[in-house]
Amino acid sequence: MYESTFTVSGMVCRNCEVMVSSAIERIEGVTGVTASPGSGLVVVTSERPVDRARVRAAVADAGYEVATGPD
Repeated sequence: MYESTFTVSGMVCRNCEVMVSSAIERIEGVTGVTASPGSGLVVVTSERPVDRARVRAAVADAGYEVATGPD
């Protein structure tokens, strides 16, 4: 299993957490998502290294933004 951590801007409540998690869970190979609205941290567990661009796109589709950082 692989783990990738992202910081999501604007994720401040339980509803935000659900929206972001649901969007990321639809990515093929993702086996779990743990989101913390207070910190904005999202940990993605996957079968293989996750495509960070796909995660950014899924988060954007949910109406949020992954904070800029190294890929």
